[in-house]
Order: sequence, then C-alpha cells, then structure tokens
Amino acid sequence: MIPTGVDRMIPPPGPNPFAGSDVRNAVYVGNLYARHQRELNLHWQERLNTLGARLLARGIRLHFVGPGRTDRLDPRAVSNVGPIPHEAV
Repeated sequence: MIPTGVDRMIPPPGPNPFAGSDVRNAVYVGNLYARHQRELNLHWQERLNTLGARLLARGIRLHFVGPGRTDRLDPRAVSNVGPIPHEAV
C-alpha cells in the first residue's frame, strides 16, 4: 500500500537546502488553506508560531513549506518558504 501523498519510488537524497547554516533545521510541509476553514487556518498558524518559538529556544529553526494563507506566521519563529514544485523537492 502507498499512503496518500507519497511517491511509489522515493528518489535519492538531493543537496541540503540549508547547507552552510549554523542552526539545525526542522521542516513542516503542509497547506494552510486560504479560501476555506478560516478558523482552522488561524489555529494552525498560531500552533506553528508556538512550535517555531519553542524549537528556536533549542537552536532549531522551523521552516514552513507549502501554499496557503500565511499572513499570521511570525517570521521570528517560522521561515515561510512557500510552495515548492513537486519535481524540485
């Protein structure tokens, strides 16, 4: 069985997009829906801000990768990478 959203064949690792960074990095990949579920969107942005602040206190930078409404993400706690084409990942 193949879980939803996972390729059948996983490609070999590519280059580290965070090479040269002195901090450890964590990545959250998802979709913060812009047109639907406004309250849920605001909830997730706040949760990511909280998680990002807690990780940063431990020397880890949180990066959000994906589309959606991200206007409430705190740039001090979460780096908003935005969407990345599937082929580039």
